[in-house]
Parts: sequence; C-alpha cells; structure tokens
Amino acid sequence: MRTRRRRTSLLIAGTTVAALAVPQPVGAAPTPVPTPAPTSPALSAAPAQAPVSVTLITGDRVTVTASGAVLIDRGEGRDGISFVTDEHDGRLRVVPGDAFAPLREGRVDPRLFDVGTLAAFGYDDRRDDLPLVVTGRGSTARSALRSAMTASGTTVTRDLPAVDGVAVRVPEKGRTRFWNDIAGGTRARSGGAAGTAKVWLDGLLKPSLDTSVVQIGAPAAWQSGYTGAGVKVAVLDTGVDATHPDLAGRIGARADFTAEPRAGDPDGHGTHIASTIAGSGAASGGRHRGVAPGAEILDGRVCEDHACQTSAVLAGMQWAAEQGAKVVNLSLGGGDTPEADPLEQAVETLTERHDMLFVVSAGNFGAERSVESPASADDALAVGAVDDSEALADFSARGPRAGDSGLKPEITAPGVGITAARSKDRATGSGPYTGMSGTSMSTPHVVGAAAILAGRHPGWTARTLKAALMGSAQPNPALGVFEQGAGRADVARATAQTVIAEPGGVGFGLRQWPYDDTPVTRKVTYRNADTSPVTLQLSVEDQPGTAPFTGSPGPSRCPRAGRRTSRSAPAPQAPCPVPSAAVSWRAGTRDCG
Repeated sequence: MRTRRRRTSLLIAGTTVAALAVPQPVGAAPTPVPTPAPTSPALSAAPAQAPVSVTLITGDRVTVTASGAVLIDRGEGRDGISFVTDEHDGRLRVVPGDAFAPLREGRVDPRLFDVGTLAAFGYDDRRDDLPLVVTGRGSTARSALRSAMTASGTTVTRDLPAVDGVAVRVPEKGRTRFWNDIAGGTRARSGGAAGTAKVWLDGLLKPSLDTSVVQIGAPAAWQSGYTGAGVKVAVLDTGVDATHPDLAGRIGARADFTAEPRAGDPDGHGTHIASTIAGSGAASGGRHRGVAPGAEILDGRVCEDHACQTSAVLAGMQWAAEQGAKVVNLSLGGGDTPEADPLEQAVETLTERHDMLFVVSAGNFGAERSVESPASADDALAVGAVDDSEALADFSARGPRAGDSGLKPEITAPGVGITAARSKDRATGSGPYTGMSGTSMSTPHVVGAAAILAGRHPGWTARTLKAALMGSAQPNPALGVFEQGAGRADVARATAQTVIAEPGGVGFGLRQWPYDDTPVTRKVTYRNADTSPVTLQLSVEDQPGTAPFTGSPGPSRCPRAGRRTSRSAPAPQAPCPVPSAAVSWRAGTRDCG
C-alpha cells in the first residue's frame, strides 16, 4: 500500500515533458540551482507523453497530467518541503528546497531533478528503481561506500574503481531514506556517509562519434557498408596496446624491430594511431570509433624512447609488405634533402613491388619547405593537418618539397586535439583515452580512408587509391596547394565517385635561370570505373605567383571502365626566374577539372 502523500499542484502549458512552458514556483528558492547538462538529442527528441509520473531521488513524485498540470506528491515525512519549478531548454525541473544546498555544493547531479531527462531515459514510475553512480573520496573508501549503500537499502550492481565509486539502484520506496542518509541529508553533509563525494544519475548516452571521424565523412561510408573489412593496415610506430578494449581482436600480427624489444606501447603514440584507424570505440560506447573499424592492424614496433632508427623502420616496412599490408601508416619522419634517402627509396621500391600505399605524416615544423622524409617520396601520400574548423594547423609542414619543389603535402586531415585510445603502458594521463595533436594524428585518418577505399575497390592499385583520395578531397579556398595539397580527405566522396584523375597532382618544379622556352609537360589519365560513360568538363586554373598553364585535353568522353589522357604544360616564359608550380585535380562522377 502506497504511503499517503501531500499534493501540491500548478498548471503549465503543453502536453509533453520535454516541451513545457515556464511554470510558476511553489514556495521560495533561496538561490539558483545549477543547470543540468543538455540531454542527448536522440533521447530527448521523443519524450514520454503526458500523463507521466517521476519519483525524484528525494522520494517526491512529480506528475504531469494530460491537461498540462504539474502535481507534486511529497514523500513520507516531507510535508514541510517547498519546491521550485522551472523550464530550461524545453525541459521541466522540479527542485525541492532541501536540494539547493547539495546542488550548490556539487554533491548531487542536477539531472536528478530534471523531469524531462528522467522521463526520456525511462526513469519514470514505470521503472521500479533509480540507477545512480555514487563516487567516493579515494580508493580506500570504496569498500566502506559499498557497505553504506547496502545499509541504506540500495542494491550495488558493480564496483567502479576508475571513479572510486559504485553503481547502485535505489528502489522507489527507499528513496527518501537514501536521500536523507546518503545524498542530501544531515548525515551526508557531515561526511558520515562513508565519504560520499557525489551522487550522479546513471544516465544513458547516445553513441556518437568524435568530430574528426565525422569531419572526413566516415559515417557515410559505413552506412554504405564500407568499413575497411578484409584490408590489412600496418602501423609502424611505438607499438600497440592490444589489450585496449577498442583494439581487442583488431591486431592480426606483431613484430618488434627495436634494439630493446618489449610488449605493449610505453610511449602510447602507436596505440593512439591504431585506434584512430581501426578502433571499435568499445571503451566510449562508440564515440571514439576509428575511421575503418573493419580493418586489420599489423603492429610493427620500430620506435623506442621517442626515436626511430632508420634500419628498424626499413625492416618494419619490409615486414609489412611480407605480411600483405595494403596500406602502411608512417607517422614519423626526419629532415629531407634533395637526394632520395633510404626511406624514400624503400617507399618507391615497396610500392612498385608489393603495390602498397604508404601514408606518411608531412611533419610538424610548420614552415615552408619543411615536409619531411619519407613523406617526400613520390609514391608516399604526404599528410598535413587541419583543425575542426578546416583551418591549417600552425604546426603542419608546408611545401614545396626540398630540392625540386615538388607537390607536397598532398592531402590534409584532422590533426588537432584528436582523442583516441590511451595505452595502459603510458606513464602519463589516465583513463582509456587521451588527446594528441600533430600530423602524426592526421595521418591515420587518411590511412583509415585508404583502407575503406581499398575494401570498396579491392582491385585498385596503391597509386590509384592515392589518386582517388586526392581527387575526392575538399580544398579550402583560403589555402594554397603547398599548404593543403588537394585538400581535406573526404572518404564519403571517395567511395562514391567513379572518375579518377591519375596522378592526383602534378608538380612542374622550380625552373632555374638560365633556361630555354621548352614547355614542361605532364600527363594526367582520367579513369572511369563505372559501367556507364561519363562526360568530363576539363579546365586548368592559374595560381597567383606561378606560371600560367595551357591544357591539351583528350576526348571529353570517358567510356565505361575506360581512360582518357590529357596533357598540360606551363606556357613559354620571359627570361626571369619562374616560381614553382603545381596542380591538384578534382574528379567527380559528372565532371572534373
């Protein structure tokens, strides 16, 4: 039999909990209370329809009737309590007078009095208990906290050592007692409740993605069924923490090429990269999912103590080829010189022999002509970094390439404040994730995009994959080609387009005086992978400060599964030094130019 309650009522407009007009106060409020964080849109979009009843943590029941009236039934022994109601962002809050002090002191979660949120979570009176998380003051207090919860009549469902707390469920009939003993009563305020730090609503989260993965269009590719499944991706770095929940079952092979082999990833760099590529997001409810969650990671440890010996990197590159990697992540580099160094040579040789795409960080020096090796190799896809507003990161290396002023970098991706898996072996930080910035972080975004594209088109060569990624990139009109290459990676467009301009960009170099007027030509091949012919509209635009271009396009009609070739060249020049020039091509399903 339910205990008799004293009822207070008021009338408000509206018929749903999440869309109520501002109600009038019942009683006086001594001070404003904290505003709860917004509820996930997916959860608040379909609120419970009135009438709805919610029993608060204090034991007071709030009912919103079909006519819009708000009725408050005070809990047992709470006849003298007054209430304040308000509406914030379309959600009704009902706050008892004795909750103001614990709210102000930060001892209880404001969402515990947000009727709209509680109803949207399904924590109304259709449910018998209220799920909570109770945190303590230090790990030594956790056992005492568990005992206190049990003594108060709550059910402890699990220990939460990460927050020095426990998850509990408070039955409806026991909430007033819980409030008095644990959450808001005199005992709680005096610190007698086993050192309780705060009582939180054990809320529901909508699985969502970190902004960088959304920024490059990965969810659209997933929706089309492209996740990189069946594609092997080598991460040649500091190692990978295979025990991380996001990487469980993702590691297909491991090898250590350092002077002092060891398990795990004490630096954390490689783990962060691997999860950006193929992490499941398991430790975050899917929020920090990698770009290509279906890809298989090959973990090649080639770096230790913040250094990567060239011989170790070379051995790792060879191992990756022998393991059948289609894409290789190299978030490392060193100073570039005009000649081809061993790493650059290895990129060219292994690309040719094993048809594997090396995606390499451009570097973090942030100056002109600072692109590092081996990103400087012709066949490497050199990656710069942008932030979440598409602005070029200050640290992102700019081109052109040392020596011949070739086109580098060739593409950009998010690389500022990227959250991804944190290795358990890392000495700094805590929790399952950590944030990092650099072209090391932008590179795995492009690697994931390449894996998705390789899964979409398993017969494409590494050079075709590179061209398709460049041709589908989104350029920032405020940036030059030597800052961003073709633009920011767009995997959604890459998987949808059928016309590819190969190569994805061409450089005409720096012509030194004295020189003759012989035009320098470059060939661009347009490939149509679709089953229907495509009509192309080609054009060449000059860039400020560079030599003007002339074009000699081939036939404008690309037959199905065919190709057409076009040549372009700088026009003859007057006898003066000519700045370096480069062109990136943008292809589409209907036109390119």
